[in-house]
Amino acid sequence: MTPYFSIIIPTYNRANLINALLQGFINQTYKNFEIIIVDDGSVDNTELVINSYNEPRFKYFKKPNGGVSSARNFGLKKAKGNYINFFDSDDLVYANHLQEAFKFFSLNKDAEIIIFDYDWGNRIQTKYKTISNRYKYPNNAIKKKNYISTNCIFFLANIANKIKFNEVLTISEDWECWIKLSLKTKFYLVNTVTSYIVEHKNRGMNNIQIDYLINQKTNFIESLKAEINTKLEKNFNIDYIEAHFCSLIALQAAINRNKKIAINYFIQSIKLSIFTFFTKRALAIIKHLIIKW
Repeated sequence: MTPYFSIIIPTYNRANLINALLQGFINQTYKNFEIIIVDDGSVDNTELVINSYNEPRFKYFKKPNGGVSSARNFGLKKAKGNYINFFDSDDLVYANHLQEAFKFFSLNKDAEIIIFDYDWGNRIQTKYKTISNRYKYPNNAIKKKNYISTNCIFFLANIANKIKFNEVLTISEDWECWIKLSLKTKFYLVNTVTSYIVEHKNRGMNNIQIDYLINQKTNFIESLKAEINTKLEKNFNIDYIEAHFCSLIALQAAINRNKKIAINYFIQSIKLSIFTFFTKRALAIIKHLIIKW
């Protein structure tokens, strides 16, 4: 049987952006797929944009707004494919995206989860850089850094059926899911670029409030601790992850000129992991605290 891909695209008020992505899937060199578009309560003309294609492989569903995790979980229930891929509606896909996944799964019968590299740049496709993941132990690396773009990860359907995104989370909800998956199965890294992440002012992380970010950190850590205890992962060091969140809060606070919170969380991040101090984010925090104030 020819492998069949289900690509799940959650979207919310991105009628002006999703068109470029959908055209990219029409241009795929591998043609056996379905696109499951989960409209998470949009109030723009997203439905009109989707229907204008008259494309039977595009399956449009609209639901009440519940957040990206809710939309992805909804899409998983609708998926019919042998392989599952998620894609953000504001990004772009290259024509080789599905072909390269098909090729790797065909040659590596034991692979259940594969991860591709990606480009990152602006809307007019001025590329800033290529993100190439070359970790020797990818399952261990994900416990320290969220290096996986949601667009770049493919699952066998039987693995995808075990996935449930935490609907309490709207920040790093994908990272929590990947960490939990790393406790169950092996990740394979494929050093081929198949997609393009678009940086723009309306991306979720560019418009986050500090109090909300602090709350999300608490929910993330508590959920992960419960999973680790259930799996009896005694050697799992969650301090790296909490340090990441603390430094993220520190940076956002510094950008918003809340010096007290920025310093407090920056110190917390270093206490949790001294390596935080030697990251690009630490330099950005210091720059905002000292140079820009």
